[in-house]
Parts: sequence; C-alpha cells; structure tokens
Amino acid sequence: MALADTLGNLALLAFITADVGAIYQALASVLDRRNWPPPGRLIDMGGHRLHIQVAGQGGPTVVFEAGGGSWSIEWFRVLPEVAKFTCAVAYDRSGYGWSDISLKNASSRSVAEELHALLEAAGIEGPYILVGRSTGALHVRMFAHLYPQEVAGMVLLDAAHEEEKTRILPALREVGERELQLLGVLRLLAPLGLIRFLGWWGALARLRILEKLPSEKQQQVLAGIYRSLYCNTLYGEYQQFDESAGQVRATGSLGDLPLAVVTAGDHLDAANYPKDFPIAQAQQIWEQLQSELATLSANSRHEVLEGCSTYLPMDCPAAVVDAIRWVYDRTCGQPGR
Repeated sequence: MALADTLGNLALLAFITADVGAIYQALASVLDRRNWPPPGRLIDMGGHRLHIQVAGQGGPTVVFEAGGGSWSIEWFRVLPEVAKFTCAVAYDRSGYGWSDISLKNASSRSVAEELHALLEAAGIEGPYILVGRSTGALHVRMFAHLYPQEVAGMVLLDAAHEEEKTRILPALREVGERELQLLGVLRLLAPLGLIRFLGWWGALARLRILEKLPSEKQQQVLAGIYRSLYCNTLYGEYQQFDESAGQVRATGSLGDLPLAVVTAGDHLDAANYPKDFPIAQAQQIWEQLQSELATLSANSRHEVLEGCSTYLPMDCPAAVVDAIRWVYDRTCGQPGR
C-alpha cells in the first residue's frame, strides 16, 4: 500500500508540475508576442498566416529563404543593404518566427509552393532572385524548378546538398541522428515550458546563432525558440530532409541562370566536437559538395569565406550582399529564364 501511495503521489506531482509548466508557457508566450510584435505583415493563406517583410523598390526582387530552424530575423544585416538597390523580401516559413503553423508538410516542394502563393497574395511580382541558406537552398532550387519563368537568378549560402547525408563523415551522421532523437523529446516538452526554462537556466547561451547577434536580437531569437511550435517545426524539417533531397535531386541543371555559391570556411563549430574530431576533413568534404553546386549553372561563381560560420548573413553580411549584387548585375532587366 505504501508503494502504491508513493507512486500515486509522484504521478500527482508530475501532473501538477506539467499543468503549472503549461500555464507558465502560455502566459510567457503572450508576453513575448506583446514585447516582439511582427516587423512585417501577416498574410492570410487560408487557414493560417505567414509573416513577410518587404523593403526597397525595383527589380528583380530578391527573396530570402532562411536556413533550417531559422526565420527572417537572420537577414537583419543583409535585407536593408539589398533594399538600397532593389526590392528585398524576407519571410518566415510556417511554424517559425511570427508565422502560424500549416497543415502542409515541410518538404521542399510544399515550401516552394507556399512561398509562391505567399508572394502572389502579397502582390509581389517576379522575376525573383532567390537567396537560400542551408536547408533553404533546397527550397529555392525547387522553386526555380517549379516556376522557372519567374526566376532570374540564385544565391546559395552554405547550402544543403541533396547527397550530403550519404557523403559526409559517419560521425556527423551520428550527430544528426542524435539531434533528431533529442528534438523528438523536446517537441513534446516545449508546450510545458521546458525550453523556456532551459533558456532561463542559461543552457541555450552557447547556441551558435545567438553568438552572432546583438543583445536585443538575441532576445527576439529566444522568443522564437521558446514558441511551443518551434521544436515540432524543426523536427518536421529534419524528418522531411530525405524527401526534400529526393525532390531536388530530380530537378536537374539550372542552365545558364546566374548563380552565386558562397561557402562558410568554418562550416562546423569546433567547440561542439571532441578535440580529435576530423574537422578539417569534414570541411574539405563540405567544400567539395559546395563546388558541385556551382556546376548547376554555366554562369556561376563560388567563393569560400574563411573565418565565417554557416550563419553567413550575420557573420559576413557584406560578402553576402556582394554575391547578391553580382547576380543582380547579371539579371537586371531580365524576365527570367
């Protein structure tokens, strides 16, 4: 009887703790929305809203697609500079930043179709120069495949490669598998305020993206990560990677579309790996994959930025703007391919 009573009390305590955590998460989320209102517009997509920022005038319009787990905030140093010479657009994929969750999956085809619908709903006409970082590169390549007449150029920033999972070091694949397992747990606990508690405890302080941001932007990013939807959205993107890679693998060449490929010279953060981890070998493989991306077009350039992390828009914004300008100068006035 004593054991049964103890187990019952523990179950009751767990229930109360979860209930309190859920209430804390809900109240804190309301405060986050009040403290960090969307800087752009929320566009009704028929059941959910997507957040979009537009700056500048002219064309071709530059459209930014953020990397996995990120949203429009990663372009805060780049978008104003691009807006000085043409129209610049950044948005938040479903479930990230200020956007609502969508019932569609997170595959590259779905993302590209929804981005196209968003641009139409917002009244932003092509042609477009597409800029994709990391996983976002898969999405913009799919966009170019689906809507080739609306795409005038492309910039790929430390881009995901459709063959990377089979060609990177086995140790890196194991890291990815562990991260997916962890996300599978965190997505269940996030609505109970666990991620917010970890942030308060300081456990998120070493997130690589936070190290690249000023204090105010750090708080905005944390507010986005604390969203109950965040881990679930990121988990979905991880799960959809193979499907996205397969979709993009079937798209083929970009012809002579102006293409700039920019690669991070420090793609991996050595601080997150054991001292004996072959960082140099992993970087070499990564740069080879990036070089292959540059061969997608007969009109391309490839640049490796030494000392820059995968968060190129925050680490090396001037180089990113330069790559965009290079493509822009070769597409200005063109109706697409």
